[in-house]
Amino acid sequence: MTAVQGEATKGLVDKIYTDPNSYLVGKHVVVTAGSFKNYRGIVKSTLRGGKVLVELEAHLQRKEPFEIKSLRLL
Repeated sequence: MTAVQGEATKGLVDKIYTDPNSYLVGKHVVVTAGSFKNYRGIVKSTLRGGKVLVELEAHLQRKEPFEIKSLRLL
């Protein structure tokens, strides 16, 4: 495989794969389990293993990873 073919294949694979949880980015959520239960936040990005990165709206103003099943959309 030449370098050009490798680049073309990589680009094609990137286009085919889309994250199934990407629809959550930008959504407002409430944490329903764990030590941050009842905290509100905004989904900033998706992670592997069914997790998303949530920016908490509390005084913390930091991003924490959460499993999707422990969140509820507002």
